[in-house]
Amino acid sequence: MRRHPALLVALLASLMFLPWLGLPLFNTKGEPREAIVAVSMLQSGDWVLPVSFGGDIPYKPPFLAWCIALLSWIAGGVSEYTSRLPSALAAIALAVATQRWVRRGGESAAASVVTAMLTVTCFEVWRAASACRVDMVLTFFMASATMELSRYVAGPMRRLPWGAAALMTCAVLTKGPVGMLLPCLVAGVAGLVSGRSFWPLFRGLALTGLLSLVVPALWYVAAWRSGGDEFVRLAMEENFGRMTGTMSYGSHEQPFWYPLLTILWGWVPYTLLALMALTAVSRCRRPAPGAFKPAALLARLRALPPLTLYSAVAAAVIVVFFCIPKSKRSVYLLPAYPFLGYLMMLLVERLRGAAPMRWFVATMSSLAMLVPVAVWVAAALPASVAASMSPSTATQFSAIASAALSLNGVWALPLCFVTGLWGWSEIRRRGRRLTEAMLATVTAILLALSSAILPPVLSSKSDLPLAIAVSEAAPTGPVYEFHTDRLIRYYTVNFYIGDRMRLFAREMPTNGWIIIDEPDIEAWREAYGTAYTLTEVTPWHRRSCDTRRQPHLMRFARRADAPSL
Repeated sequence: MRRHPALLVALLASLMFLPWLGLPLFNTKGEPREAIVAVSMLQSGDWVLPVSFGGDIPYKPPFLAWCIALLSWIAGGVSEYTSRLPSALAAIALAVATQRWVRRGGESAAASVVTAMLTVTCFEVWRAASACRVDMVLTFFMASATMELSRYVAGPMRRLPWGAAALMTCAVLTKGPVGMLLPCLVAGVAGLVSGRSFWPLFRGLALTGLLSLVVPALWYVAAWRSGGDEFVRLAMEENFGRMTGTMSYGSHEQPFWYPLLTILWGWVPYTLLALMALTAVSRCRRPAPGAFKPAALLARLRALPPLTLYSAVAAAVIVVFFCIPKSKRSVYLLPAYPFLGYLMMLLVERLRGAAPMRWFVATMSSLAMLVPVAVWVAAALPASVAASMSPSTATQFSAIASAALSLNGVWALPLCFVTGLWGWSEIRRRGRRLTEAMLATVTAILLALSSAILPPVLSSKSDLPLAIAVSEAAPTGPVYEFHTDRLIRYYTVNFYIGDRMRLFAREMPTNGWIIIDEPDIEAWREAYGTAYTLTEVTPWHRRSCDTRRQPHLMRFARRADAPSL
């Protein structure tokens, strides 16, 4: 840990994420929606603004799709593994960047490793690192740029931070202008709090931000020339309508305080440690008169060590920034997690050997022993137990039970159990390795979940069997879908059949195959029943993971005497 901390962090993070990326099938609409963009890139050769579903343009800039397409081209095709690989690599890079930033800030090698591991083992980062979404890639670029800018505002500011500009360029190409705006805002506020003059600080950050927009501007122009007014409308809605609450559809609209709540469960399990630490506060001192005046608060902030000050300001600015838009999601706060990880490391150091730390290690050690025992018990129960459950519950129960007999379950579950025993032994003999035991038990639990338990559970929800049925019925040519909601798509089916899905209302073909959700069948008959015949082919007896409704595969044909529509 002392000699090669960055290498240790990279190895641990790689073990946590890389081997298990391809195990779960796509089981939510978000992952295949991003992967399909890369599929259409490779099929069409359009790397600027590829279309899917015969006419849908992407909602986000193309950097993630570029990464997926490049990795998939090397691997020979787009798969679950190559689609999730950019997120995993970004998480590993974020862990290393966090460790190096903390180390350069004057902390010990051990403290820097603990900060990095706390960051990648909290629930929100762990979940995002294994998902084919833009969030983890965006987080790496934004957080790393924010760290680079911390060195810039703390120095003489004579040269522009080209590294930060390059990172923000990639962030803008991943999600939009927020990838530049937020790091500059954090650095600006931190610089002002630490005592820097406003105009030199504003000038340097403004030039850096404008520099990071040069390359994205070239893509936006090329995309506008390809997509026209439809692209402009979508880009304005995604970047500005989401901020101002003027989108044409509701998107994750939540109250102002929602991000504060998501921080609590996003930092699970370490939220429990913070709550336990509250019990260590024996009494509350009455604040001195004027302690909460702006001048007094500013003086107290400036008295903090530089790394603590910057981390506190960065976390506060990012969280408050995302409290403003009507559209709020927990993953929006991910760029704050490395800085919250440093503050959490300070708490862990403060609690070393204290009662709250022992309580938390005891809790996690007990959980590490309980998880494999629960899986082993589920595998040992007779089949009649599953038969008495509802079909969906029985499927999930069988998936959990299968983890005990899987190849990864053979080693991951015992490792989890043994790690829990080690945590308890450290507590009983009041050892000095409580921090290591804490991280080991959390990591072991996450490894057991990633490698053995979650893959069969999540895969059981996938629409892959429906895609196989569609491919058998219609091995070539387009397959159509119809929805009364214009935003719904069968992303998972479309990915697994190679982007052959088309919207019926957009093309109005003469005949073919169509998937319709059960509630929308009557709406289709009302709209097109006079011109088309509709024949049931395959009803699907469970809900789609994309639409949350029961789909039906049907055959349609235009009537010979059909009126024009």
